[in-house]
Amino acid sequence: MTAPPDLPTTDQAGLPELSAQYTDYAAWQRESLSQGVLDEQLRYWRERLAGAPPLLELPTDRQRPAVPSYRGDRVAIRVSSGLVADLQSLCHRTNSTMFMALFAAFALQIAHLSERTDIIVGTPVANRNREELEHLIGFFVNTVVLRVDLAGNPTVDQLMARVKEAAVGAYAHQDAPFERVVEQLSPPRTRRYAPVFQVMFMMQKPVEAPVELPGLRWEHVEIDPGVAKVDLSVSLQENGDEITGCMEFSTDLFDPDTVRAMADEYVRVLEKLVEGSTVAHHR
Repeated sequence: MTAPPDLPTTDQAGLPELSAQYTDYAAWQRESLSQGVLDEQLRYWRERLAGAPPLLELPTDRQRPAVPSYRGDRVAIRVSSGLVADLQSLCHRTNSTMFMALFAAFALQIAHLSERTDIIVGTPVANRNREELEHLIGFFVNTVVLRVDLAGNPTVDQLMARVKEAAVGAYAHQDAPFERVVEQLSPPRTRRYAPVFQVMFMMQKPVEAPVELPGLRWEHVEIDPGVAKVDLSVSLQENGDEITGCMEFSTDLFDPDTVRAMADEYVRVLEKLVEGSTVAHHR
């Protein structure tokens, strides 16, 4: 057997030395969480999620099974460049981010479907909140919970303010590991559905252009694993002037045609968001 070639050192590869390693991140996290930071963060989540409904029930095509299969499928979502421009204007006017605007529409849709005003949605965070971690290889992702109150038929500006408050608070307390949050909340545990939230919303970074290297081409390839970790989730990303993505769903609960209609309705909710001063969130 031929021995593998020696890998180039950092100096030989012409790469700058990293200012931190993953072990440094682990040490920072251990130190910060041992100085009362974790207690403060968990206290926030206990107060924020106090009295939250354990299950967000959506109208489904089939009854929820006793044991989920976690099989899933997805349908595409496309937000046109014109609508994206209108959303950018809304974000500028309300001092919000594109994530907040896109999430606000999803919260409205979920409220309409569930006929509830107390909306609980999970979202992943990169958790790279130190400059030294930006170029470091390693798994830092955590999950936080966005809880939005849609009671009182809020205006668009009121809705955006509520979404912003929920998002900023969640980001400020993202260091608490989600499993510790679940332990603190001690929600009813069952194999039938995920604890704390059953729907997710995420916005990823734009897809990078293909990278050309001598004898090598790198490009992003979408792969559908056929899995749904929760009942329903939306994943979006900027794609040039448009925003594209998918709505992923549990095939235990939904048919593709049902979710395809939901994806189309989501885009219509975005259109209503940029058009009107008030929004009707539920029947």
